[in-house]
Amino acid sequence: MSTERLENVEVRIAFLEKNIQDLDEVVRTLADQLDQLREELSTLRETVGADGIVVTGDPLDERPPHY
Repeated sequence: MSTERLENVEVRIAFLEKNIQDLDEVVRTLADQLDQLREELSTLRETVGADGIVVTGDPLDERPPHY
């Protein structure tokens, strides 16, 4: 293998390794955000369940209280 060709392969490998690291960081960030959103959703479900809030029908069809 020629020196130039070997250098090209090394450059490509370095580029791919950098991309993998960047993508790994993005995946970890998204996983953390997903965990946080799951916790928030669980908290909201508990709050709604504890208060017994029940929404029936379409809220847009309800009359405002001042009518």
